[in-house]
Amino acid sequence: MKLDNSQGGHNGYSATYYTSGELITCGRRDVKLLSCPALHLKERKVTMARYFVKTDKEHLAVMILTAFSTHDKFRYDEWTENYGVSNWSHPIKVILKSEGDGIPWRNLTPKIASDLKKCEFDMENVDCKSGYDGADKIAGFRTLPNGLTYLGVSAGGDWESPIFFIIYSDGKHLRAYMPKDGNPWNTDTKQAYGNDEESDNKNAKKRFGVNHYDEAHLDADLIIKDIESRIQPK
Repeated sequence: MKLDNSQGGHNGYSATYYTSGELITCGRRDVKLLSCPALHLKERKVTMARYFVKTDKEHLAVMILTAFSTHDKFRYDEWTENYGVSNWSHPIKVILKSEGDGIPWRNLTPKIASDLKKCEFDMENVDCKSGYDGADKIAGFRTLPNGLTYLGVSAGGDWESPIFFIIYSDGKHLRAYMPKDGNPWNTDTKQAYGNDEESDNKNAKKRFGVNHYDEAHLDADLIIKDIESRIQPK
């Protein structure tokens, strides 16, 4: 298979040959795979690398609260009364005290809404302070060794196994990312475990080597490796 750089420009790619079915990761744009003359032209979507701009936890918290305060579901008096925080000069404290409850994470911004379409899950239970199911090591505001600062969030309905995702900044927008590795959700149905027992058990067996999806638990180390490999510094 031949890598076509016909779109050119200084970000174009040199022609390279790959075996059929190999996944190519590029950080700039989708590329076209051209088959040998005996095959039809085939266009494949490749995995695009994501990028982040280094920021601190305080600034990320300000971005999150700013987005929340302009959301149509936001009610300042009600929200601050519920969580006993009337002074927004400490954004990290505000978010962690609420544990993420009440913040419409799924559609906080258009970018986040698009990012979280990767998996269907309910927002009945949300925790961005200590997380669920072993997520305490990665929930809350964290900065990874590569410089990525994020807010880790656990969420799911009472009937679902909680899933884990992060909120971070790409320099222009808030983004969300839901790791696959170490994160127990059904990668076949694209739903949280708990919505289709038969399919969930098969998926959990394939991914985690367990007989029932309830036995599949979050692996914080694998999740961090997934994040670091997927989201790179600009």
